[in-house]
Amino acid sequence: MTGRVLIVDPVVTTRIVLKVKLAAAYFTVFHAATIAEAIEEIEKAPPDVVLCEFELEEGGAIHLQNRLARQAIPVIALLPEGADHKRAEALKAGLADVITRPYEDRTLLARIRNLLRARTAQEELQLRSDTSAALGFAEAAQEFAAAAKIGLVAQNPKEGLLWKEALAEVLPHTAEVLAPTDLVGEGSADKRYDALIVSISGRSAQQRLDFVSSLRARPETRHTAILAVASSESANIAITALDTGAGDVMTEGFEPHEAGERLRRLLRRRAQEMALRRSVEVGLEAAMTDPLTGLYNRRYAIPYLEKMSLASRRSGRCFAVMLLDLDFFKHINDNYGHAVGDDVLVEFAKRLLSNLRSVDLVSRIGGEEFLVAMPDTTLDQAASAAARLCQLTRATPFSKTKVAGGVSASVSVGLALGGKHGDDSEPPRRVSIEALLEEADNALYAAKEGGRDMVRVSQSAA
Repeated sequence: MTGRVLIVDPVVTTRIVLKVKLAAAYFTVFHAATIAEAIEEIEKAPPDVVLCEFELEEGGAIHLQNRLARQAIPVIALLPEGADHKRAEALKAGLADVITRPYEDRTLLARIRNLLRARTAQEELQLRSDTSAALGFAEAAQEFAAAAKIGLVAQNPKEGLLWKEALAEVLPHTAEVLAPTDLVGEGSADKRYDALIVSISGRSAQQRLDFVSSLRARPETRHTAILAVASSESANIAITALDTGAGDVMTEGFEPHEAGERLRRLLRRRAQEMALRRSVEVGLEAAMTDPLTGLYNRRYAIPYLEKMSLASRRSGRCFAVMLLDLDFFKHINDNYGHAVGDDVLVEFAKRLLSNLRSVDLVSRIGGEEFLVAMPDTTLDQAASAAARLCQLTRATPFSKTKVAGGVSASVSVGLALGGKHGDDSEPPRRVSIEALLEEADNALYAAKEGGRDMVRVSQSAA
């Protein structure tokens, strides 16, 4: 995942060191010595993330965050050594994140990647809202207003009770002390939580990381907000937690005020993502959805892709488009009847939704033809996702309730890539959506000709 990062620091050497480290991680880096210079850089080309000293002569990170509030550009504050007590204050003031010196390089990169993932979700929410408005419909994103249910998975029950008592002073939500087996053991499917705070320190740190990863794989906890708690000695563990399942991480142990602020953000983000999923599952209006599967239809998908393409050109990040066609679907209708064929289409749509990201668009654009649009996605990521969808289709028979043993099916996938996906010196591809869909369709035809049940990539993306 790449992005544009602006560094605001009056010390030249600090800016140079940060720029070298971020550039090595494939970020495009700009820098400024003052808030005024930072504003000028932002007006030229808005960054994806800003790293700013917490205190500067003209105001510092909080001042800059307030100036950028309408643009929704996240600002990470860089605190001086020994200023840990200001972390909660900085978060409460609206800063996206806080890092205290001396910081571990990989921790900083993991924090930035985490913010970029969150921002992508925010952009997709706005993109869907804009697409709906363009078609004459609109649905406002909902804030998380109801009391939340929070699970506390500490190192031991005693520590969990201390967390619970401390959180009661800063949050209005209900908290419950849990053991890992309460969430992944027998009967855990009946226990639902809006957020979890999980300790990943100590001798069982690696085991706890595996536990966090398993939570993301389970239907009951796949969309639960997770705040991991690590110690300052567990930098590597904290980095892995951010990249493999945790929505946020505390790197200096548990502190109730900081935990409260991070939980508020995670719950708000979760509510927005749930609103996004509901818009797909329930459907905005019959004019934009397929009545059989509940997915968006072609009328919605095409203007959505146009907006995704525009967002890609602005950000410099590429996006993927897949066309999926169920193989020999006519044989299913002929052999089992159209009722079974409809069952297969509905179940296939559910498999797509449950195995793709909430920010990915899934639509049915024809009889047995589906479209998937994946923002901020590389060719390797898209090809891996497409191969996984092929495997998920063939692995389990469909319509088991109507046909003994179920109906076996497979899917062919054509993949094309939009936006900039070549060498950095190359300009972004300016391809119309019609041309991009034609590329994906040609790749789909190649998959059919090649024997079906496979993925083929358009020549322009390969």
